[in-house]
Amino acid sequence: MAVLDCALAKADLTDPTQAEFSHIERTVQMMLRQVGGILAAGWAQAAADVQANRPFCPQCQKAMAVGHRTAVTKTGLVGISRLERVEYVCTSCGDRTTPAEALWKVGPGELSPELSRVASAAAAEIPSFARAAQTVGEVLGITLSVSTVERTAEALGAVAEAEIQAQVAEVLSREGRTCDPGTENAPTAPAPCLPDDAPTLLVGVDGARVFADKDWREVKVGVVCELGPERHHDPRTGRDPLVLGPRQYVAGVEAADPFFARLTTVVDPMRDRLGQAVRILAIGDGGSWIWPRSAFVAGPDDEVVEILDFFHATEHLGDLAKAMHWEEKATEAWIERLADSLREQGPWPVIEELSGMKARGKEQQKILRQTLNYFENNATRMDYPTFAARGWPLGSGIVESTCRLVSNLRTKEPGMRWSHGGVQEILTLRALRLSAFQSWTSFFATAPQTRRPAVRTLTYAAAASAQAA
Repeated sequence: MAVLDCALAKADLTDPTQAEFSHIERTVQMMLRQVGGILAAGWAQAAADVQANRPFCPQCQKAMAVGHRTAVTKTGLVGISRLERVEYVCTSCGDRTTPAEALWKVGPGELSPELSRVASAAAAEIPSFARAAQTVGEVLGITLSVSTVERTAEALGAVAEAEIQAQVAEVLSREGRTCDPGTENAPTAPAPCLPDDAPTLLVGVDGARVFADKDWREVKVGVVCELGPERHHDPRTGRDPLVLGPRQYVAGVEAADPFFARLTTVVDPMRDRLGQAVRILAIGDGGSWIWPRSAFVAGPDDEVVEILDFFHATEHLGDLAKAMHWEEKATEAWIERLADSLREQGPWPVIEELSGMKARGKEQQKILRQTLNYFENNATRMDYPTFAARGWPLGSGIVESTCRLVSNLRTKEPGMRWSHGGVQEILTLRALRLSAFQSWTSFFATAPQTRRPAVRTLTYAAAASAQAA
């Protein structure tokens, strides 16, 4: 009540604007932040006094002497806290340590661990650092500079990316886990045929574009989720497809081989949770970098089924019809008839019709030959009647929406210019933030702020070095 009396004494209760509840809330929030910072610092100081006893030198095994007392100021969720810490020095070898630092786990930077997490979440979710800083400020009643939010998010993103790169290196070093450099249209090697009720994972990959280091670069994006065993009715198609489970995301501005290793770091834990061999549905749009590597994420006892996106397949029919210069109505009717045949009967009736078609001129003959080869080479990936009967998806819509969700919505604001390191760090944070299975919570439970580089770096090499040290 004393605090309330003090607040009321300073307020002008005759001013109508001060009677608005929004004004009252903002005023109380500012008062609580003033008290909260002091309370948090006092609590931390008391814990350090109790637990941080005078240490022994790890080299000399002698009790270390008290050295300098220093202070660090952290802007946090509840206010600004001034933390005083004692540095201990070994009088024999000169080794130094600050036990309170290890106890508090605050790390470098001007923000507290929890405010670092909140600022990073905002920077990962909101399309620009400026709006992220504005949102955090409005919610917490503090002013954060855009550069502070950017530095914090990218530094923690560097830590997350360094840890993922360590996992990628381990995956690439495993015996028997190599990417197939063969032909893009080569079908997947025969795999074990699992029972119908075997757990199924959908693995989808696609590419997006981002402007980084003064050039357009490809962002490879992946999504992994369990499929079924529950089904839901789709009134548009009349089918009962399997339900998509919680989704895990990855994104990398990198070559195909390390990207599939990155994808494997997500698939392997999901398989381990299921505790048995799984069926992997590899779905994509037929990109030349996808099919030669689709089996890379599979274990030795897994079954891999490749599915070519139905709508990309029908686009090839449209390109052929356009090249034949038919009338518009005839073109639409032909495409619709073959698309229905492809969906209901599979690729063989389409291949049969294309094989009997006649083309005039070299250009038409070339496109007809390419279209026929496309359907013949991908025939096993176009068994749409079987896929539909088993409740599997026929299109890569989930993958294309993943590109938009994970990459485009965050990296393609007007005027955005990224460095390679900066965009990778934010994409890594965003993929963690959007993923299920508490990926974000698990990462911050490891106190990543203690492993972040003190100064923002353009690559995650510094974070990797800090982690190794």
